[in-house]
Amino acid sequence: METTANLALRELREALGLGVQEFADSVGLSRVFVWEVERGTKDLGRSAVLKVADVYKREMVQVGVTVEDLLRGGRIGAASPGPAGESAA
Repeated sequence: METTANLALRELREALGLGVQEFADSVGLSRVFVWEVERGTKDLGRSAVLKVADVYKREMVQVGVTVEDLLRGGRIGAASPGPAGESAA
C-alpha cells in the first residue's frame, strides 16, 4: 500500500543515492524494517522518524521531505475529509 510516509522515505533515500542497507545502517535501523516501510507493510514510527531526521535534517530540507511526511501513514489517493467531515471526492 502506497502511503505518504513510505513514498517520502524512499524519495529521501534515493535522493541521497543510498541503497536500503546503507540508509538503514546510517540511521541505526534494520534493512528489513526500512524495506518494509518503503513497501508500506510497516509504519515508520516516531522514534525511527526522529533517527532519520537527526541524521539527515539538512538533506530532508533540500529534498523537500518533512518530518510530517514521514509520520503520515495515510494511503495515497484516499479521500480526505472535506468541510464538516464530508468526504472530498
